[in-house]
Amino acid sequence: MRLLIDAYWWVKGPPSGRAVVRGLVAGWREAHPDDRLILATRASDVATVRRQAPAGVLVVGVRAPQHALAVLVEYRLIAKRLNPDATIGQNFTPLTRTQRAAFIQDVLFVSNPEWFTRAERAYFSLILRSARRADKVLTSSRTEAARMAAAGVGSSNTPFAVGLGLSPALLEAVPVRPPFVNPQLGEFLLTVGRLNVRKNLGNVIEGVRPAISPERPLIVVGARDGAEGERSQAIDHLIDERSVIFSGTVSDPELSWLYRNCRLFLCLSLDEGYGLPPVEARTLGSRVLVSERPVFRETLGAAATYVDPLDVPAIRDTVAGILLECRRPTTAFVPPAWSDVAIAFRSALTSDLTEPRDDAP
Repeated sequence: MRLLIDAYWWVKGPPSGRAVVRGLVAGWREAHPDDRLILATRASDVATVRRQAPAGVLVVGVRAPQHALAVLVEYRLIAKRLNPDATIGQNFTPLTRTQRAAFIQDVLFVSNPEWFTRAERAYFSLILRSARRADKVLTSSRTEAARMAAAGVGSSNTPFAVGLGLSPALLEAVPVRPPFVNPQLGEFLLTVGRLNVRKNLGNVIEGVRPAISPERPLIVVGARDGAEGERSQAIDHLIDERSVIFSGTVSDPELSWLYRNCRLFLCLSLDEGYGLPPVEARTLGSRVLVSERPVFRETLGAAATYVDPLDVPAIRDTVAGILLECRRPTTAFVPPAWSDVAIAFRSALTSDLTEPRDDAP
């Protein structure tokens, strides 16, 4: 099989986008070594991608200044020249004459538009319009596939859930203590993710407030992104006294250290399409508390503790109970491998493989 893969974000772009394309390519080479992979990336990044991609992968450059333009316009020209059997875009559907597939992280902007800014909703609407031209729509979880099907996203085909693997760079990183963590610090709690209203950070902080102090702070890792929730004076006070520490983004070695050393990891998001941080945390040995949401039941099962993310008293009681228990999980947790994800991708693409399209613009 000859496959053109959207690698626009291989070097620069959303962390989740980089992780997906890098992991998928590595897993594909492992699972399907005889397939021919073609990566389309920014022209300025071609040399870097060629150094970092597996041997035998063809890398071609695009000059569009925006990801959507590259996928919707330039990938069609590349496909016409190199004739792949299928083309996979991230978020947007390549308008090629061969098999068109789009991997879409989630459509929470359809089910819960109030969690997103007007600019975000405008951008996401392009994803929906583009998805109507897809032969196959793929996503990370069965929960999200069901949400997409209910929202009528994409073509008449049911969206395929293909899973997600974890970042090899994170799993292989040698842990390094971040400089903002005092070496004398005894314990800390941790939450990771882009900081916006959907991450429910206000309730997280209120829920852990009785359990945190400057000696056992809550460390918040992530960049501010999208619509933000309101912050109270009480939360500002916790920040001022360093009972809550906002670190911004961190490196993979620093994130590995935080996961491996935190007393408790919390992800009390209002909802997710997949939710990688708690899976990462549990894989690296953290105790994990997550929202009572179907997607976390799917991805973590019995490996996590669950609580209503809107019930602050319940969060307080659950956190207090966990902190009285043993520090680390007693059983291992094995996440999906990228090779398994690649097998699911290929199965979806080859299921009733379509003939070349005649309606491409």
